[in-house]
Amino acid sequence: MQKLFYAHTSPLPPPLTHAHLWAGLQRKMRSPQDFVPAITACTVERDDAGRGIVTREVSLAGRVVREECRTYGRSWVEFVRGDGSVVRNVISGGEGEGQVYLTFEFEVEGEGEEEMRKLKEMARMAVEKTIETVGVMVRDGRIVA
Repeated sequence: MQKLFYAHTSPLPPPLTHAHLWAGLQRKMRSPQDFVPAITACTVERDDAGRGIVTREVSLAGRVVREECRTYGRSWVEFVRGDGSVVRNVISGGEGEGQVYLTFEFEVEGEGEEEMRKLKEMARMAVEKTIETVGVMVRDGRIVA
């Protein structure tokens, strides 16, 4: 088995901001099932907010996966699984005033063109679903920034 690497980026639609997205990623660390339909449950085992580290177990596609989530500034969250897979959710800016982008970077076990095709589609859907969910949470008041 080899490693597959892929990243997908999408812009944040106005009026969403970096602060909204960062608050959403903080929620995603602790309640991922609100953002990832394939995750059906999450148990937070350790939450060290001062250091930006959350250790959790998630029920994903019928199996339990242990993850350590770490924040890096207000720029990205890294999710490291016990099998060595790494997913990063990165917030970045663009050239225009107020431009904000969300990128998901994947480093996962797999091989072949079919698995890469599935990873690309999953990455696109994951970014879009996260942006959509943050937007809903801003509109309904669960995220205030």
